Amino acid sequence: MQTDIVAGVSHDLKTPLAGISASAQLLTSGRANTPEEVKEFSGYILNEAKRLTAVVEKVLTLAKLETQQVAMHPEAISIVCLVDQAIESVRSAFPKATIVRGNIPDDNVSGDFQGLATVLVNLIDNAVRYSNAEAPWVQVDAEWNTHGEKRDLHLRVRDRGVGIPVEEQSYIFQKFYRVQQGMVCDTEGTGLGLAIASEIIRAHHGSIQVESQPGFGSVFTVVLPYERPNFSH
Repeated sequence: MQTDIVAGVSHDLKTPLAGISASAQLLTSGRANTPEEVKEFSGYILNEAKRLTAVVEKVLTLAKLETQQVAMHPEAISIVCLVDQAIESVRSAFPKATIVRGNIPDDNVSGDFQGLATVLVNLIDNAVRYSNAEAPWVQVDAEWNTHGEKRDLHLRVRDRGVGIPVEEQSYIFQKFYRVQQGMVCDTEGTGLGLAIASEIIRAHHGSIQVESQPGFGSVFTVVLPYERPNFSH
């Protein structure tokens, strides 16, 4: 796993580091002649530093999840509150995006609140980032499905983005994988969000699936069992 992490994260670290280094050289060499230029280069350094921090935090989170070092605590969670918090978290970062709450049962689901919130945030964030529209549209809805004596919650995140080719859909939950189509290749990201979401849902004894067609968007479905999950290892 350590080899995979080093290989996968090298580009994500090198790119912002190169930008920080170039901006710092301009500042220290005195070539930033005006207060506006100093502010511009300083702001760039700050933004790239934040990007580096995000990469490192996601790498550490995934490593802990894969080695079962993340403590999760099952509790009764309001599905409405869970969805609303995730939507607001992403909406604050992308004010131009239209993120709507569809039909959500006024009910509780058992799980780790922070973990499930992370899953939804990652899915909504991906849907917004990988959209080819100037004003991305995303909808989150949920419903209970009953099969015999089994009852599951289906949480869905729908978008109208570029879509994912069928041949790549089986790889998107692997760490550092990025879809090699259209705008997605140019989208900033660590390639870890879906891998983290997959590990969290696996710990909940659930599943995460995708239905997608290039040019018509994607639907990610998280399936969570009604029963209280056992997080003991």
